[in-house]
Amino acid sequence: MPKEVRLIAPDQFGLVQYDLPELGEKQVRVSSLFGGAKHGTELACIKGYARQRGRFDEKLGVFVKPDGPTGDFSPMAVGNMFVGEVTEVGEGVDNIAGGDRVLGYGGFREVHTVAARGLRKMPEGLSWKSAVCLDPADFAMAAVRDGNVRVGDAVAVFGMGAIGLMAVQIAKLSGAYPLIAVEPLQNRR
Repeated sequence: MPKEVRLIAPDQFGLVQYDLPELGEKQVRVSSLFGGAKHGTELACIKGYARQRGRFDEKLGVFVKPDGPTGDFSPMAVGNMFVGEVTEVGEGVDNIAGGDRVLGYGGFREVHTVAARGLRKMPEGLSWKSAVCLDPADFAMAAVRDGNVRVGDAVAVFGMGAIGLMAVQIAKLSGAYPLIAVEPLQNRR
């Protein structure tokens, strides 16, 4: 049985076995090679303050505040993105083949069974480290785009975590001037 990393208790990770589902139509099985965490989200879960925002409602696409106490703990998978090699392809998949190196969203697990449409083929020469930074880069790009940053716009980015650092770089490429990075935490400055 394959294994995955899970948060099994507050402040405690564990390696847990899981069953592989049947490979369905338009699905792909991927053997993990590398993975990346979503530091802010997972740290919030580990420390317990994520539960205050409630559970994520898939249908509504938002977090729903809990009715009762927020101290309840639920085990959860950790990890955000993975790079792996396609080992099996389901019926109806025509854009990905066995042996392809791909990037996808998912936790730290040995084998992923996912919809082919959710995977991206890795270009030759792209490192796994760069690939797993796609998620924070997407958020940074969206912030600069939504901010309508243009040449000569004064921009300040607050917080120099992964997303903030990328937002600074993207704003610079968009022509922002002056561009100010603000970081209240001394160890990050």
